[in-house]
Amino acid sequence: MRVLILGASGLLGRELMRVLPGRGHDVVGAGHDRARGQGLHAIDARQPDEVDALLDQVRPSVVVNAIGERRPEFWTPEILEGVNVRTAAHAARGCRRLGCWLVHVSSDYVFDGSDPPYRPDSERRPSNAYGAAKMQAEDQVRAEYPQATVLRLPVLYGPVLHLDESNMTSLVPTVMNAAPAAIDDWAVRYPTLTTDVAHVVADMLGHAHGLSGQVCHWSAAEALTKFAMASLIGRILGMSTNHLEPDQRPSSSRPQNPFLESSLLENLGVAHRTPLESALPGLLHQARRAGMLPGIPVRAAGRSPGRG
Repeated sequence: MRVLILGASGLLGRELMRVLPGRGHDVVGAGHDRARGQGLHAIDARQPDEVDALLDQVRPSVVVNAIGERRPEFWTPEILEGVNVRTAAHAARGCRRLGCWLVHVSSDYVFDGSDPPYRPDSERRPSNAYGAAKMQAEDQVRAEYPQATVLRLPVLYGPVLHLDESNMTSLVPTVMNAAPAAIDDWAVRYPTLTTDVAHVVADMLGHAHGLSGQVCHWSAAEALTKFAMASLIGRILGMSTNHLEPDQRPSSSRPQNPFLESSLLENLGVAHRTPLESALPGLLHQARRAGMLPGIPVRAAGRSPGRG
């Protein structure tokens, strides 16, 4: 099957590009800022003509739209609308024109986290601008192309090009810095490995007919706050986390527990859930070898001199 990955230079896109060929697919990738350095088609998916030209050139059977801006510092209305909404609408319109299947990647942030678990048909009530943009993107996709499939995912982690690329690894500098810091211990997250998600998408490609027009969920089962993530990182790095304090104040700007119920895919035999404590040491070791953690040995998760 010929698969086009939009957002192929990003955290999830890179794993899709790596995993899907090994699952028997002919994969083509497209990206924006980092595309040329990774051998990808360079396009601005906010421009419909560029999306249409790429689709006409590649002629895919399936498009996976992994484009999205998750970083809060970039949550301006213009960027959220352009990157998270407009690109989704252009992809859906182009796929409808060609008659190829679209898998659109969305987020658990379309829910406010007050009433988990969330099913695909649960009422969406986003609690911040990012979640609202992701909900709007879903609506645009389904309006433009009812046969498209929406895949909602929680916070992702995986191999990174820089520590800020995932919420998980962005905590590493705070752990390594001995300065006191308060870290959220109220909102629950379900960090999910990008490699697992790539295999989930590969499994979905084998059920394209049955999943057409559906909303699907996939999530890891392990629930952690950011404070728990930081404590785990400290144990793996063998560093004290006594300088970190749990912040349990509620927040109206992020969901408390947006757990995604994943039975639709589970009932198809999908079962890709790598334990966090199995995956994270290797990822931190990769980051250390890439020079992101100078002078820090990485060990399996266990006891450390710090809290946890």
